[in-house]
Amino acid sequence: MLALLAAAPSVASSEEGGEEGASAASAEEDGEEGVEEGGEKEYTVVTGLDFAMWWQGDLRLAGPGLALGFVMIPDGLEMTFSFGAMLGSHVYSVPIELTFAIPIRLTRWLNMYVDFGPALMLDKADGELLHDWAVSVGAGFEALPPGFDWGIYAEGDFNLRVMRKLDHQGGFSIGFRYRF
Repeated sequence: MLALLAAAPSVASSEEGGEEGASAASAEEDGEEGVEEGGEKEYTVVTGLDFAMWWQGDLRLAGPGLALGFVMIPDGLEMTFSFGAMLGSHVYSVPIELTFAIPIRLTRWLNMYVDFGPALMLDKADGELLHDWAVSVGAGFEALPPGFDWGIYAEGDFNLRVMRKLDHQGGFSIGFRYRF
C-alpha cells in the first residue's frame, strides 16, 4: 500500500558526554534548533512522494502517491496520512491510509521499519463507484544520508480488504522522503 512515511528514526543518537556534549551545547548557544547531541537533527514532520504497484488476483494497479507524517515518539513511532491514484485495466482506485510506523535503526543512514493501520479504498470499475475498508501492513527500508533532510525508500505491503468480500492485494512502493 502507500504507507510511504512509515520510516526512519527521527532522533539518531542519545549519547552524552565528551566532545558530543560540548558540540550540542555550542549548537544550542549558536541558536541551531533541532540538533541533537550526536550532531543529528530531530525531525517532527515527514513528507513523501512515491510510485506504487499492486497485484490483486489478475488485476495490476500502478500510480503515484503523496504522504504527510508526524513523529509521535522519537525513534519509536510515526503516524502517516497518505493517499494515491492507482490505475489498472478499466479500474481506478484511490487508497487513503492512516498508518503507524515503528522504525528500526540499522546504521546511521539506513533504517528499516514496519507499519500498520486502516485504509479506505475508493474504486471505480465498470462505471460503478465502490468503497472498501482494508487493513494495511508493510515493511521497508529508508536511506537518509547524514547531513541531508531527504532520502529514498522502498517498501513492500499487503492489504487485506474486509468489507465487500475478504480479499487481499500486495505490492511495493519506491519513492523520496523529505524531513523537517
